[in-house]
Amino acid sequence: MNLKLRKPQLNTLPNFRFYSEGLCGPPFNLTLLLCKFFNKMINRFLTLFFFLGICSLYSQIVYDTINTEPVALVDIFNKETNEGTISNDDGKFSVEVFNTKKKLSLQLSKLGYETKTIEVISEFLRDTIYLIPKEIVLDEVVLRNFSPKDTLIKAIKNIDKNYFYENYNPFGFYRESLKEDNSGVSLIEVSFLSQFSSKNKEDISYDVEILQGRQTKNLMSMDFEIVGGMLQILYLSDLVRQKNLFFDIKNLEEYNISYEGYIPETESEGVYSIFLRPSNQKGTLNAKIYIESENLAIVQIELWRDENKLRKMAIDEGIENFEPRETTSFFMNSYSTVRYKKINNKYFLSFSDIANTRRIFLEEENHEYEINAKLIITNNQTVNVKSVKSNYKFGSNLSSQLEMIPKLKHWDESSALYFTENEKKILREITKKSVHRH
Repeated sequence: MNLKLRKPQLNTLPNFRFYSEGLCGPPFNLTLLLCKFFNKMINRFLTLFFFLGICSLYSQIVYDTINTEPVALVDIFNKETNEGTISNDDGKFSVEVFNTKKKLSLQLSKLGYETKTIEVISEFLRDTIYLIPKEIVLDEVVLRNFSPKDTLIKAIKNIDKNYFYENYNPFGFYRESLKEDNSGVSLIEVSFLSQFSSKNKEDISYDVEILQGRQTKNLMSMDFEIVGGMLQILYLSDLVRQKNLFFDIKNLEEYNISYEGYIPETESEGVYSIFLRPSNQKGTLNAKIYIESENLAIVQIELWRDENKLRKMAIDEGIENFEPRETTSFFMNSYSTVRYKKINNKYFLSFSDIANTRRIFLEEENHEYEINAKLIITNNQTVNVKSVKSNYKFGSNLSSQLEMIPKLKHWDESSALYFTENEKKILREITKKSVHRH
C-alpha cells in the first residue's frame, strides 16, 4: 500500500510498492478506484444480487464438529450457478446472497475439512452446519518417496493446464480497513465487476468497474492518503497465474523447501503442505504452499514475514534514532492468504486477505498503522463475457472517488452480516469518534 503525504512541503514517504518478494513486501498499494456509472440495469441487478447491506439477511453458522467452534473462511459454492460466498470469521454466511428461489446445491469446503454438500429447496433453514475436521498427517511412505522441491517444480510446470486463462468476468467485493494505534479510523467497501484477459498465458490483465461503494469518515491523525487499489490487488494476488515469487522456478534457490504433511481429501487425492523458508539471513518472507496431489495444482498460499528480522533491519538502518523532523517509517509485520477455487476442472482466483503494519514517523509525531484488504470473488462468469472498462483513476485515493459511486447512506452492524468481529469493532470505534467530533 502507498501511504502518501498530502503536505507538499515535506518529502513524501518512499514508494511502498510490491517488492519482488511479493504480497508480503513492504506495504503494497491499497485502495481503489473511481467510476462513472455502469449500465443501470446491470448495476441494479448485480448490486441487488451481491451487496451485503441492501437487505437484512439472516445467517447460517458453520461449526467444527470436534471443538464446536465457528469455522471461518469456508467456501460456500452453488454448483448450479457457479456462484459462491464465504463464511466470515464467526463462521456466518447467508444463502440469500445467491438471489434465487430455485433449488440450490451448496458445496461447503475448506482446506483441512471434509467437503459437505447440501441440497436446498426454496428458503434455507436457519440452522447450523457442521464440518468434520482433518489433520495434517506425516505419512512415512510419502516421506521416503517425496521430494517437496520436485513436487513444487512439477506444480509450477502444470500451471498452464490447471488454471483458467480464457477471458471471463470475476464478480465480488473488496473491503479495506485501517487502524491507527490499534483503533479503527477508516473502513471502505465496494462491489465490483471485473474482466480477466490473457495473451499467450503470460501477459494477464484485469479491468475493474466498481458498481457500488460505501465508506466511513477517515479519522487518521496524520495527513496521509492510502493509494493503490483493488485492480492492483487482483493482479498481484493472482500469484500463480502471474508465476510470481516462488512460482518462478529460478527463484526457488532462495528458499529451503520442506514437506510439512498431507491432508487427505478423498480416497484418491489429498493436499500436500510445503514450507518455504529463506535460505539466507536477510530473507524475511516465509510461505506455506498447498498443492492438490492428483493434478499438482496450487490451491492455497499463506505468506508472512519474520518480525524479528524486520525489527533487526529497522535497528540496523537507524530507524529508532530518527531526527525529529525526519519523515520515515518502520515496517513491522505482514501476512497474506490467497486461495484458488476449482470450477469445471480449472482453477480460478477466489479469495485474498492481506494485511501489514507500519510505524510512521512525521515531524514529532509517530503512529502505528495497520491496513487490511480483503477480496472475495463470488462469481466467475465464463460465458457471455462482458467487456469491462475500469472506471476509476488508478493510483489515486479511493475515498475521494467514491463520491461518484452509488452508495448506501446508512452503515451499521445490522447491515454488515459478513463483517468479522474485528471489523465490527472498527466500525463502532469510527462511529463513536465521529459523534464525539461533532
